[in-house]
Amino acid sequence: MTSSPTGLQEAAAVLDALGAGRTPDPTDVLNAALILSTYCQRPDVTRDMLDAAAGLERLAAGRTLDLDEVGRRRAAALAQIVRQGEPS
Repeated sequence: MTSSPTGLQEAAAVLDALGAGRTPDPTDVLNAALILSTYCQRPDVTRDMLDAAAGLERLAAGRTLDLDEVGRRRAAALAQIVRQGEPS
């Protein structure tokens, strides 16, 4: 699996779902976590990308995030950052 632009779009879609208060499919969460984990091996990775990867890894491991309104807004903001593949 690579962290291609399409892969980043898939990861962003999972974050979009979280931002909208929906529960993404577990398979999509796992794929998104793997995509961002691969992306985060880059030397120029940003804190926002690391945060997104950490949240998705938590979900992929079967834990929860229990996002409130602030958390959902953060997930939506991270989706935009992941979609761009660069800092905001």
